Amino acid sequence: MIQKIRTRFPGALIILFVVMILAGITENSKGIFIPGFKEYFIIGDKEISYMIMGTSLTYMIANFLGGYLCERLGQKLVLTLGVIILILSLVMMSISQSFLAFAIWIGINSAGLGFAGIAGNTLLPVIVLSFQSLAMNLMHFFYGFGSTIGQRSFGFFLDKGISWRRLYLIVAVAIGILFL
Repeated sequence: MIQKIRTRFPGALIILFVVMILAGITENSKGIFIPGFKEYFIIGDKEISYMIMGTSLTYMIANFLGGYLCERLGQKLVLTLGVIILILSLVMMSISQSFLAFAIWIGINSAGLGFAGIAGNTLLPVIVLSFQSLAMNLMHFFYGFGSTIGQRSFGFFLDKGISWRRLYLIVAVAIGILFL
């Protein structure tokens, strides 16, 4: 007899998987956009390294804080907060005119990714009744899948002349549609 993943809320599980795809797309797009950042903002490698360090730092802080907030407020609220932060920061990144503003917003974007990630990782065992480890592996597979298709498709779109600003806006709209 074939056994299946049983869940209390199949829609929530699908949303978690799609959020992980979009998180992978968002988080791993920085590298492919770096030449565009350097050209637009007229900055060097040193500034890029500070930006990437800042995103790593805000991601770590958000994971720590997100775990605390999950305990106090619940995973659903932290996931919602993470998604709202993602949408807002992607929009603001797409319209930032200075590197400082952009670097702040990309750091805030990493905080949104941290909140969404920690909420998803702690919410999944609550909503999945059987095969929890398989469901967790699938959730992280979808993150990797999003990372792969994001980098490939963004490279294709950049080659076709679509700017990194527009691509960030498109991802914000996609996350917004999911959030509805």
